[in-house]
Amino acid sequence: MTRIAIIGFGFSGSMVAAHLVRSATSPCELYLIDPFLNPRGLAYSTPYDAHLLNVRAAGMSAFAEDATHFTRWLAQHHSQYTPQDFVPRRVYGDYLEAIWLETQEIAAQKKLSLKLVPTYAVACVKQDGAFAVMTERGDAIAVDRIVVATGNEVKPVNSAHPTLQTPWQEGALAQVASTAGPFLLIGTGLTAVDMVLALRAEGYKGQLAAYSRNGLLPQPHRDYGPAEALSATDIEANHTLRAWAGWLRRQASAASDWRAVVDGLRPFTQSAWARLRTRQQQLFFRRVASFWSIHRHRMAPQIAAQLDAEIAAGSLHVMNRAAYKAWQQTPTLAINCTGAELDVRRSANPLLRNLLAGGFIEPHANGVGVAVDAQHRVWGEGYPHVFSIGALMTGQLLESTAVPELRVQAHLIAEALWKSPSNK
Repeated sequence: MTRIAIIGFGFSGSMVAAHLVRSATSPCELYLIDPFLNPRGLAYSTPYDAHLLNVRAAGMSAFAEDATHFTRWLAQHHSQYTPQDFVPRRVYGDYLEAIWLETQEIAAQKKLSLKLVPTYAVACVKQDGAFAVMTERGDAIAVDRIVVATGNEVKPVNSAHPTLQTPWQEGALAQVASTAGPFLLIGTGLTAVDMVLALRAEGYKGQLAAYSRNGLLPQPHRDYGPAEALSATDIEANHTLRAWAGWLRRQASAASDWRAVVDGLRPFTQSAWARLRTRQQQLFFRRVASFWSIHRHRMAPQIAAQLDAEIAAGSLHVMNRAAYKAWQQTPTLAINCTGAELDVRRSANPLLRNLLAGGFIEPHANGVGVAVDAQHRVWGEGYPHVFSIGALMTGQLLESTAVPELRVQAHLIAEALWKSPSNK
């Protein structure tokens, strides 16, 4: 009997489990290791209705092979929303819970063994060709294959002010919302946008300021018609970051809306990324990633309108690094909104630190995430039995945090897991 451990149980881990169970044709033991065992994950556990999906409902099916799976569920359970709406993330969390319930029912029908392990995995060991996952509570779980789905890790910041490093901890924002301001948000990406909305939902009425190196907020979605039908030949012709940037600028200038070009590029992003040399990828992360992110990962129009109103009213001040240095106010509290730590060499996660020390993972050559093969199998002591999904794949794929990419990864990994050689 094949024994598989999935470490982490947010969207990525739960969807690998969903695909494994649905495609299973032979017995297996599936260990789901996570202290919370919540298929909503962090992103979809938000209690705030103001937190909306960054993609229209029509693009948010959890199954790439069934594009209308989410909108059918939505029509049945939340008929007030249409496929073109930006639905509250809390509602999407309900959808993921429904998938998990169905996954358990299918597992029972197939007589598959689902073993829930509500604790942290802290290490993996290999001895005589066999593997074991060690947990914080003292388990040593013997398995044949491992999926590392640990999700996003908060990148800590150094600040001269009292700082809330992990604002998503339960109750943290409710506790600070009654504090006198101003508050300083360190970062101006989607996490900072979430913080503005959450603090207002908690009743905070004081001043908010946000800063980053460039002081740029995510761009809003707009209706622009169909995405541009880009030429694969043109895309393959660009081998350097400079050539890519020039080509994209020309395409955007000729289009009715630059969003049509960015969205039209999506099917080619991973192959184009793979054509760049390591030094070009490193240069992208240092100099281009923040600009790419605000155009690629956009916010719902109604959220953009709320932030514009706050800026116009003077209740939200967005600064670049130079403006921040000249800022005259002293914040009561700084809130870390810098995003994820993607360099495993700097990880504070005991599991990743131990996997790195034990040779089970190695950093990607560009320094972001881990090194894997085309089937998401991680290079190292556990190859070919250890797989990775999600943020750890960013160095390999560039696009590896949004549902449209993660659902494809989950499907591919499930297929690879059944085909992977046994170490028995």
